[in-house]
Amino acid sequence: MISENIRLLRKTHDLTQTEFAKIIGISRNSLVRYENGTSPITTQLIDTICQKFNVAYTDIVGEEKMLTPIEEYDLTVKIEVIKEIGANVLGSLFHVVEKQEIDITDKTNPWMITINEISAIINTKLYQVTNPDEAERYLGYIQGTERMIQAVELVA
Repeated sequence: MISENIRLLRKTHDLTQTEFAKIIGISRNSLVRYENGTSPITTQLIDTICQKFNVAYTDIVGEEKMLTPIEEYDLTVKIEVIKEIGANVLGSLFHVVEKQEIDITDKTNPWMITINEISAIINTKLYQVTNPDEAERYLGYIQGTERMIQAVELVA
């Protein structure tokens, strides 16, 4: 739906993908992925498109994707809480890595993979969440990691 609406908006303004991408400040390749629906689009980019082309948010995401103001607030609060928990777990992960003298450049080490994943969650993926269920999945992953760290610390 969003991808179709972005493509339609671009074509309505008779713009090439390159021209449209330049206006909204992204690469043509990124635009292609958004139009094909192969990459999720951030709310920040949707806001930019709305501002640059003077269209409503619902024109891009559709009515069914809109949250009520209370749902939006609750989701925002939940995301902030998850980011805080994630940051604490990330700190604990770095402590484990340091304690076990793990090479931080070893991208095959499970602890380093987990660090990269949680970093991606709190720095990128949470900003792409559109409903509370998605946020809960990330919280579950972070809390599971926290339990693993606690188990490792008990053994050590």
